Amino acid sequence: MISILSFYSFTEWFLICLASFIIGLSKAGLKGVDMLSVTLMAFVFGSKSSTGIVLPLLCLADIAAVRYYNRHAQWKHFWKLAPWMIIGILIGVYIGKEMNEILFRKIMAAIILLTIVIVVLMEYRKSTQV
Repeated sequence: MISILSFYSFTEWFLICLASFIIGLSKAGLKGVDMLSVTLMAFVFGSKSSTGIVLPLLCLADIAAVRYYNRHAQWKHFWKLAPWMIIGILIGVYIGKEMNEILFRKIMAAIILLTIVIVVLMEYRKSTQV
């Protein structure tokens, strides 16, 4: 019987655990650090496969954060965004499943860089409104 532990090296397991820890940090309020977890997972699993692994981790982390911070949750904002999140996920799955790995990697890198720029600009502006 082959163990799943034998499929990955110690370094890869370390990166997987580090990425998972970073996802937890991002849900605890450390802004912008979650892009590092996406990059680490892409390094270990490949760009397309990592999205299928990271998305459920992010969803579980969101559920844990909402359960913990429930008294501060503003559900009206969530319900406004939920349909757009679902549409985005479905479009991503539909387009991404047939996409070339190299093109997918380039698009993923562009999205990560754009997200980092947005986070830096928002931090620089120190605006209270999104």
